[in-house]
Amino acid sequence: MENGRKKINKSLSIFMKKHIIINVFGFILIFILILLPTIIRENQLDEFKVKLRDYSKFEFYLNSMKRDSKRALINADNAINNKFDFQIKNSNYPTFQVDELKELWKNDSYHSNTHQFYAHSLIILWDLLIAHKSNEDSQYLRKGMELIKSWSNNNQRYNPFNQRYAWEDHSTAKRIIAVLLFADYAKEFIEIKGYKNSIFKLTNYSAEFLNSYQNYSQNSNHGIYQDIALLIIALHCEDEFLGKKLISKAIIRFSNQVKNTFSNKGFHLENSPGYHYITTSRCEDFLNLCHIAEIYPNNSIVKIINKAQTLRNVFVLPNDRILNFGDTDSKEASGSYEADSLCIYDLEAGYFIFKDGLNYFAARTQSPSKIHRHYDTMSFILFINGKEVISDTGFLSYSKNNDRFFTKSMQAHNTLIPEQKLGNYNYFYNAKFVKYSLNQSVLKIILATCDDSIERLFLFDILNKNFIILDNIRKKAMNYLQVFNFNKNSDVYYTGNSDVKSYFGNKNPKLGWEAVPLTKLKKSTTIINKGKNKLLSVFSKEKPLSIDHNSNKILIKFSSELFEYSIKDKEYHKFKNNEFVSIGNEHKLSRLSYYRRNQMLLFNIILFILSILVVVIINPRIKLKIISFIPLIIGYFTIIYLYLNYYN
Repeated sequence: MENGRKKINKSLSIFMKKHIIINVFGFILIFILILLPTIIRENQLDEFKVKLRDYSKFEFYLNSMKRDSKRALINADNAINNKFDFQIKNSNYPTFQVDELKELWKNDSYHSNTHQFYAHSLIILWDLLIAHKSNEDSQYLRKGMELIKSWSNNNQRYNPFNQRYAWEDHSTAKRIIAVLLFADYAKEFIEIKGYKNSIFKLTNYSAEFLNSYQNYSQNSNHGIYQDIALLIIALHCEDEFLGKKLISKAIIRFSNQVKNTFSNKGFHLENSPGYHYITTSRCEDFLNLCHIAEIYPNNSIVKIINKAQTLRNVFVLPNDRILNFGDTDSKEASGSYEADSLCIYDLEAGYFIFKDGLNYFAARTQSPSKIHRHYDTMSFILFINGKEVISDTGFLSYSKNNDRFFTKSMQAHNTLIPEQKLGNYNYFYNAKFVKYSLNQSVLKIILATCDDSIERLFLFDILNKNFIILDNIRKKAMNYLQVFNFNKNSDVYYTGNSDVKSYFGNKNPKLGWEAVPLTKLKKSTTIINKGKNKLLSVFSKEKPLSIDHNSNKILIKFSSELFEYSIKDKEYHKFKNNEFVSIGNEHKLSRLSYYRRNQMLLFNIILFILSILVVVIINPRIKLKIISFIPLIIGYFTIIYLYLNYYN
């Protein structure tokens, strides 16, 4: 018996040793496969010395950001007292009071991902620069240099315990732009010798990061920021040959970005007019930097950017806000409405926009990009006589919570949804523009789902101030809901021909909420018209007594007169190339950030510990030893997933 136990213990001991050795080697291999490609790709750039430049050549960049000078001065004054604000115009994040700057980078206590992003982008450097321009107090510049040195010392490039946005595509680009231009400015007023090592080290790490395709965001506005940052780094490179090499790479990548993220008509494809404004401005910045470098993209790229510039005013609403489809912060980008006549559409970008004086109508499908997309297919907004009648729910924030998910959902937009999908924030369908007519003062446009199960007619009688929506539904087995976010301050009546209800901040299901950019949700009115087959809704200056519809006509009877609208096919013009544009469901390789790779590595560490525990816990006399290898096998599957789906 005693010998039997000894044999079992010896067998267990040998098995544990073998198991541990196999797991250790397996884990080392996993570590190499996850992180080594990133490290190798980033260390292919020669180290270079930084040559600070004349700030006046780059001052256009600060001007193009249009930062609020009053708020910048408040933020800068707070920073002098170690109270740090990382804000844009409309944000209201908590202020950090710290005794040592490293606390900012070690304590993950930011209000949201966006707040952490702004902090690691060091956008506060712009506030300190603006404050010094205002009163020439050198303590603003010294505080900025302290921030740069603190960030550099506490956010090492290859540290798996960094916060997420320490080394991400967008934050890395925005940070190095701010650091180099701040240093260009500060050197004219204070001694920066003690900070040069931090600036040079940070610039070299940033150059390696931004130069690598491993970290490059293709078909995204983030990539354009990366190209701007790489171009600014190149212009600060003492080695002229290396600088030209980086400039050439930045221009090639930027040109591909413009071709892939703007339509042929010049519309930005990231599903949000606000990003059309932002990205077009950054493209202008890139061209200004090319002027300094005396190397330009080809004319076709410049033409696309020029088209995008001229389209900005198309998105300005009669209330001087920006059309807030998708992730558009309508308060951040503002314009001045021009009361002209316009009918423009872009099938690739998914916009149809019509305006006549103070009347404005915009309808939506979607672009090929999934970025900043809401589930707003066949949704629309409407102004009559300059007053908002139908409004979009808009953009709240990027924080992943129920309010964010709701503001992206179909329920939050002026579209059509099956009643049983009302609680599903991930439900959506795709649609296409079909045909339209514009005769004198009447606009008619038809959209349809890609499977032709729903057809939506918009009819805008501008002369008599009538707006009609007719939905033909071919899925007759279910009830559909027409959802409208109605501006209760408008002087327009609403009438539906089915079961009509109004909601005021209803929470279950969530309806009747309007998102206000970067603030809490507030109550508004949502009208729902429910029915099958055909749903007819009318918005009019005078309350209709009755509405009726047959195969070719819509009849609306008011107290004073009867209106009849024909919807015969012969009136319409078909959209050219109106086939639905794929939104990119096909498999494509993408990048995986260093932060996500560290998460994958941590997952494998947990599996490694679990496999050791399994060996200790299981009884070696029963033939279940294979169980102890299951965690390791799962780890290898994560590597297979990595190499099948991401650049390596």
